[in-house]
Amino acid sequence: MSDWTHYSVDGDRDYWSVSTNRSNSDTKRWHVSQHEWEGSDALESPFIKLNNKSCKRLSFYQWYQVDDCANETFDPDGGVVEISNDGTSWDRIFPIDGYKSLLDVVCGNPLELDSAFAHQNGAFLPSFFD
Repeated sequence: MSDWTHYSVDGDRDYWSVSTNRSNSDTKRWHVSQHEWEGSDALESPFIKLNNKSCKRLSFYQWYQVDDCANETFDPDGGVVEISNDGTSWDRIFPIDGYKSLLDVVCGNPLELDSAFAHQNGAFLPSFFD
């Protein structure tokens, strides 16, 4: 966990932390807190070299509860997964079964009108990406 980096993408404060509350396979997990108003945070893994790997699949377990203002039809916030070959330009990748929500236009969200993880999944569930 110490090799991972985290930072504010859009906002003045980085809300990522390591927590011992609710984890799937270890005693610790990454957790990002709710912003008071607007902001975006990124969690970045160390570089993973894939050149000679025959099967390039990313999988992880995640538990999320994203702010939806207590409205199941409103999707103001969400999360996505991106990859980079150089650490500066990023491309979104999509889970095999797709992102389940389309984010609404609100507060200048950089992900508005994009598909993303949103609302809540209620338990640690696997996500798979080719």
